Amino acid sequence: MSGPLDAGAFPASALYGTFGPDRVFVKAPSAANVSPAEGYRFFGEVDTDGDSGELTVRPREQDGTVLFTQVLRPGRVGQ
Repeated sequence: MSGPLDAGAFPASALYGTFGPDRVFVKAPSAANVSPAEGYRFFGEVDTDGDSGELTVRPREQDGTVLFTQVLRPGRVGQ
């Protein structure tokens, strides 16, 4: 999940199952609303390939370290 700038960091909670969500990556603190000094502040990057239409999504740490990479291909349901 991505949120607004400087949203609080909270432990992972149960997903609301109405639309069939799936967790593919989680990095969350064990306590609620931890200080920014403890980390858990991330940003994301999305690259679009104009030829194939693929989206490459990368959440990153504050220092730019990639946490996870997911490639989304057009026309694929349930990637």
